[in-house]
Amino acid sequence: MSARTVLAAGFTLVAAAAEWAPIPPSAWDLKEDPARGIQGAVVLDQRLTFTGFSIVHTLRVRILSEAARDAAVFADFLPEAKDFEGRTVYRDGRVVPFDLRRDLSTKALKDRAPVRTLVAPGITSDCIVDCRWTEGDIERMAPLPLSLGPYGHWRIGGPYPIQQLTIEFLPRFGWVSALLGWPHFSRTEASGTITYVLRDIPRWEGPPYALKALTGLPQLAVWWQPPDLVEAGTQGAQAYWEATVEHFWKRMFKRDVRAGKAFQAFAKELTNGLPAEPGPAASTLLRRLDRRIRNIDQATLEEEGSLNLKAIGADTYKEARDLDFLVERGSAQPGEMLQLYLALLDHANARPILALARNRRRGRLHYDLPNAYQADRVLVGVRGGGDRILWFDPTLRFAPPGLIHPDYQGTDAVLVDTATWEVSRGVLPVQAPEAHVTHFAYTATIGEDGRHFRLAATFTGIPEWRQRARFMHLSPEGQASLLRSALEAALPEAGITSAQVLNALEPDANLAWRAEGNLDAAPTAPFFPFPGMASPLYLPATWPEPRTAPIVLDHLGIQVATCTFPIPPGYALAPFKPFVRENAFGRVAYLVETRKEGDAVQAKAAFRVDVRRAAAPASEIAAFRTFLGWIDEAMHLNLALERL
Repeated sequence: MSARTVLAAGFTLVAAAAEWAPIPPSAWDLKEDPARGIQGAVVLDQRLTFTGFSIVHTLRVRILSEAARDAAVFADFLPEAKDFEGRTVYRDGRVVPFDLRRDLSTKALKDRAPVRTLVAPGITSDCIVDCRWTEGDIERMAPLPLSLGPYGHWRIGGPYPIQQLTIEFLPRFGWVSALLGWPHFSRTEASGTITYVLRDIPRWEGPPYALKALTGLPQLAVWWQPPDLVEAGTQGAQAYWEATVEHFWKRMFKRDVRAGKAFQAFAKELTNGLPAEPGPAASTLLRRLDRRIRNIDQATLEEEGSLNLKAIGADTYKEARDLDFLVERGSAQPGEMLQLYLALLDHANARPILALARNRRRGRLHYDLPNAYQADRVLVGVRGGGDRILWFDPTLRFAPPGLIHPDYQGTDAVLVDTATWEVSRGVLPVQAPEAHVTHFAYTATIGEDGRHFRLAATFTGIPEWRQRARFMHLSPEGQASLLRSALEAALPEAGITSAQVLNALEPDANLAWRAEGNLDAAPTAPFFPFPGMASPLYLPATWPEPRTAPIVLDHLGIQVATCTFPIPPGYALAPFKPFVRENAFGRVAYLVETRKEGDAVQAKAAFRVDVRRAAAPASEIAAFRTFLGWIDEAMHLNLALERL
């Protein structure tokens, strides 16, 4: 499953013609028009043709300024991409041709691993670029290339608007397709060829706190419908998903699973003495599984050296459902961890609910769309009190039980009750801020020779899982070195004297940091009492206008920081005005207090940000920016001592 994107032109790849189409005079008349969203370049024509054994892509881009030269850099091709050809055309009729042999190279783009990249030659601030290529294997004779498998998904739109997009399905194409998220298109059918035409697709400005897949831009899905589901696909959504569960998910998780003596002994051991309540029992069972079976999705340094990760990752369908094989090997892929967890719950007479979900970065799961390949993750739900369902994801190594990956929170899902195998539609919850807490506890001393601080940091929920992923593949020395480097980068003026990461490989204990450092500063110099603390939310420097994309945050959460320090003799803490701000997106508080302890005065600074809203329409961008502005303001509020 993949969504291929032409990075520079910023749109999904497209279709072909035998000869280059004539360039109409109106193409040369185009000028930059920011009011219409035309800045730098515009995609005049984008075509994508499904021939039945290949995908042919053609595109034509009008370059309008020097700043848009990147619109003629194409990358992220499928492995099967071939037959590249193109040309750069100038206003006076001159043409510079280019092709695969001369102009395709492998290079690294910004924030990307090296990829095959096609750079059109001779680009100026006033030219037109034509490019086309093919993806597929004529010997395989399948509608989609092998690298896509039975399902392809394209998200259309980029930094330059598209005047016209044409999608063609030739008569040999025998799979299913759906155009999603874009109601304004024409559809024609002639001689067995189906053609869709979309016009005036706006540019995707890539604003902060937005997901392209959720903006209402066009998306194209193409998939093979298994024979067992063809008839159900014509009988409505409920019938389709019931058939999908019967023919695929039940087979995958029940009928094809083999459990012999090795697994039975393993299951007896892990289910022994579980708590009576379903939620705690499921949590304990997942922790026990995580300790006994090594999930290679996030291998430790020791595992990288001792396990054949490539071989484990190449398990066949049959091996992945042989529970004895997995238990005896002691290691598994993420999907195999799911198989084991479901089998353990079954052994414990639990009948969980499965949530077939889709990563929101790829798009929404459309219940009414007869496409079984939409779901890319299966979560396991256990009933708590009342209607409450506790969700577990055994594919996430060392994740706190009950954690839902942020890309699945609040998303639509197909729910399957394994007690009856009944199917319904549902929505995964957005987890409360209290589930995801970052806490920084500082102690400091201030003297004539500078300031010394100690830091103890702890994490829960998503912050903790991400910290584990950051450190668990390193040795203890490597973990300390990485933490020290991060603190030194955040505090270039400080001397970090020690840094330590605790419990990175101990899922039953909270991961923690410990660090110490010195800052060379006079006692009266203003200071931020939480040195090296990152902002709880990203604070963008720029915001594209106007805002059209919905606001999407990664997850809800809380960040707390405290700093206690004695006021040195002969000094007093300068007055500090309490800072408390709040709106629908959350609350920002920064308070300072002092108290006497004998002859000494102890000060405590407390900082807290509660992020309470995960998503909002674009119309609320002003309130969201205000919330971020309060965070930024609080992050720059310094304390100061005054001489008495």
